[in-house]
Amino acid sequence: MIATLALTLALSAQDAPTLKVVSASLFKNGYAVVTREAPLSGPNVVIEGLPIGSLGTMWITATPGVVLEEVVRAEREVETENPISSLDDLLAANMDKTVTIAFGEERFETGIVRSVSGNVLVLENSNGIFAIPKNQVQRITGSGLTWMTKTKSKTAGLRIRSRISNQAAKLYVVSLEKGITWAPAYSVDITDEKKLTLVSKATLLNDLSDIDNIELRLITGFPNLPWMQYYDPLTSGMTVDQFTNMLMAIGAGRDAGLAAPGAAMGGQAMSQNVMRADRRSGFDEAFQIPDIPGMTAEDLFFYRLPNVRLKKGERGYHILFRAESEYEHIYTWDIPDAMTATDYRGLPEGPGDVWHSLKFRNTSERPFTTAPATTFKNGEILGQDLLYYVSPGADALVKITKALDVRAEGTEEEMDRKRNALTLSSPSTSYDLVTVKGTLEIKNRKSDKVKLQISKEITGEVTQVDGDPKITKTAKGLRQINSRAILDWTKEIEGGQTLLLTYTYEVYVRSIR
Repeated sequence: MIATLALTLALSAQDAPTLKVVSASLFKNGYAVVTREAPLSGPNVVIEGLPIGSLGTMWITATPGVVLEEVVRAEREVETENPISSLDDLLAANMDKTVTIAFGEERFETGIVRSVSGNVLVLENSNGIFAIPKNQVQRITGSGLTWMTKTKSKTAGLRIRSRISNQAAKLYVVSLEKGITWAPAYSVDITDEKKLTLVSKATLLNDLSDIDNIELRLITGFPNLPWMQYYDPLTSGMTVDQFTNMLMAIGAGRDAGLAAPGAAMGGQAMSQNVMRADRRSGFDEAFQIPDIPGMTAEDLFFYRLPNVRLKKGERGYHILFRAESEYEHIYTWDIPDAMTATDYRGLPEGPGDVWHSLKFRNTSERPFTTAPATTFKNGEILGQDLLYYVSPGADALVKITKALDVRAEGTEEEMDRKRNALTLSSPSTSYDLVTVKGTLEIKNRKSDKVKLQISKEITGEVTQVDGDPKITKTAKGLRQINSRAILDWTKEIEGGQTLLLTYTYEVYVRSIR
């Protein structure tokens, strides 16, 4: 008991070592796997700077040869000094001291401070006791006045009892923490007519802790961390009731939309020639791109950034890699299904959206993570799209802008109807079998030939189709009356020419009584 008390007093009287960030692996959702370390200067130490880790992710270890006999989160009282910031506090801190007060029309009075309550200052000197309105006080001088205030507070730390074999022993804490993340983006330069240049950048956002010359790893992939928003009980400071209530909330919300990291970035912003850029040959020229290879762990990939220095609250800009690839211009037209289950809604009226896109291969040894991709040509921004995850060696498709010179329009018409062709007993429902003919018309108003990829979703059984498309039966219709399919055409259209495609399908629709 006496030994424990002496140890506690000794620990309270000295500055405790603080856990320092030595490495971190960043997700794109504001969380990171952070490793912190602190020296174990003796067998009994208190270590401060505890992180607030996510439930189940906080783990503690030490250098080889160290035996951790006790790890306890405990609070200790600390005293700090801060400058006095108000007149009342300054006067209160110097009660019964002699001061000289400048007030009013250059009047001075010297005396001992006897009271500072209310709106008056009460002084005492050889002439007696007198009061001065505080709002008239202009200056206070004196010898040995107190201008700092001491405050006491409690801080949490880890009380460590261990057996160590050398003075270089260290304690390590690993946990999933919130407050640091990265935002990826790509530039796609098509100034060269045959080969594009893709540059990947990362913007680091650090609100967690000072980062001093350490390696950061930027994660792409979809890890399974369903409890990341709940705190680990060791360092959270929660009471037993708070922790058990949290566990009950987890049980209630397990299937209620818990957030998962790595989700695709929301929204797509498209623009045409909205900004002038400096006419450089590449956005990577001024940076030294890290030449260390990335790491793969199961289904996750880690981009590596060595020697990162970033204080808390700062933002960092880094180039990850550069890749070149041959590419082709592709014009894409995606046509929605005209059916909803067994109800016909028709095709959208007016011309469809044909997108001018780029198709190219990921020639790098790294995957492309989901991020905004901005297309440049001769220093001009042409457009922006969301580049989805692309494995090394796989093909990527990036939209540039709408192709206003390629006009596409689709129509459908009813060719035949067999009334009550199908009747279901439970529930009692009758369906007509309708034959529908669709016509796709595409006009290329450009002077050059274009390559067009058309995708059409269909509910029903395809009976006739032009242009030799690829027909893919999808599983969406497995539990429905009608089957479903996707028709994919790839066609080249000469400048000034028109392409006509037709298709016919049979579909069951609810009978109208």
